[in-house]
Amino acid sequence: MINTNALRKKILELAFNGKLSSTIFKDNTAEELVKSITQQKEILLKEKKISKIKKLSEIKEDEMIFDIPEGWGYYKLGELCLPLSDGVHYAPEYQKNGYKCFSAKDIYNNQVNDNECTYVTEEEYLKMKEKINVQEGSILITKSGSIGRSAVVHEYFEFGLVESIGVINPIFVNPEYIKYVLDYGFVYSLYYYEKFTRGVGLKHLTLTLLENIPIPLPPLNEQNNLVKIIKETFILLDEIDTLQEKYSKNLSVLKEKIIDAGIRGKLTEQLSEDGDAETLYLQIQEEKAKLIKEGKIKKEKPLPEIDADEIPFEIPKKWKWVHFNGIGVSSLGKTLNKSTDRGDECRYLCSINVQWEGINLNTVKTARFDVGDREKYRLQRGDLLICEGGDSGRCAIWDSDEEMYYQNALHRVRFLGNINPTFYSYVMEAYKKGGIISNYTTGIGIQHLVQASLNSIWLPLPPVSEQERIVAKVESILEQINS
Repeated sequence: MINTNALRKKILELAFNGKLSSTIFKDNTAEELVKSITQQKEILLKEKKISKIKKLSEIKEDEMIFDIPEGWGYYKLGELCLPLSDGVHYAPEYQKNGYKCFSAKDIYNNQVNDNECTYVTEEEYLKMKEKINVQEGSILITKSGSIGRSAVVHEYFEFGLVESIGVINPIFVNPEYIKYVLDYGFVYSLYYYEKFTRGVGLKHLTLTLLENIPIPLPPLNEQNNLVKIIKETFILLDEIDTLQEKYSKNLSVLKEKIIDAGIRGKLTEQLSEDGDAETLYLQIQEEKAKLIKEGKIKKEKPLPEIDADEIPFEIPKKWKWVHFNGIGVSSLGKTLNKSTDRGDECRYLCSINVQWEGINLNTVKTARFDVGDREKYRLQRGDLLICEGGDSGRCAIWDSDEEMYYQNALHRVRFLGNINPTFYSYVMEAYKKGGIISNYTTGIGIQHLVQASLNSIWLPLPPVSEQERIVAKVESILEQINS
């Protein structure tokens, strides 16, 4: 099974070492950002909206646990925020209704939950409001109990807090970024829990300890970029958690779900430097036209563009729907006839050799192939072989340079444009197990996937770089599932 918490920790480590974002913003620095924060604090001090600007001690070298890039800086949390606050330090009188009042038990799953919250009167709430400063973008963090759980207030509403919750109000800093730093130290590595909590037995977190937590700070644009990448990755890990919980007793179903997510573009980020599938498709058409002109392949009748009702599922904007013969050359193998075949005895593959796990060479037959047949039906590394009959659509990649041929129970797809054949083996596996291939097969009893039907299957086309990332991601996840 996949240890998603370990993956979350790794993602955050990459982020705070500056290795997660593909873009380094050089239009400003963390030092310039902190100068702006300090200036804003001085304005608020003059306007008497804050009472003082607290001078914090220097960050110690052993507290700098990340090797940050140029343009970043290390600052204490208190330097980046309004003065920290927390809820009332007494036990209020609770009511059955009125204003919601939250304690540490109500902060979990990265949000404020009101399922079991308590209520206070308006008078009590107004006392609390004088003490705390909660607004949109505030971070609420638990100071006792399960220390370090946090949530960002995205939509403010009137509520009260007790002492077990602290309030952080960043200035000119993305609150989600700060939350992820705190999550790393309290939730995933427990570094902050061990270093910045106090108490024997029952640990607690004070506002003084909290404001002294070191923050690896990038410029604001980089913060926003990192938050976007982390959030998208964590959503995927949340989905994997759900799948693992649902299919923990059926790993084959979990694997299918992972592959399906991969071919839909849900496992990878779409990067601008990848280009788009339309450009790739046009390059492939130029390559095909050259091969046709050289007489190496035959010209085929173009297939129509996809209709809205034919779309199997949604794909990212920079992808494109294509057919096999739009991105490669497909052909059936040799029709064997012992009485008329001439030439040398050669090894060939048939459908029993093509399995989802790969090419099975335990039993390989031979037949006569003449010079023309050997030129036409010899396999090349990277050819995708697809079963025409029997278990129609089952496929595997020929990943060898040794001499081998194939017969007409198999389709061979030879891709152009440096396309990754493994990506399309995953597409076919998802289509087969998801029931899509059955829409293209014909026959009573034994089903067949004839050449015309194969070529009419709609396939998602990502840019090549993203194909490779998808394959790497799927293989990595499947390896963890199998371990």
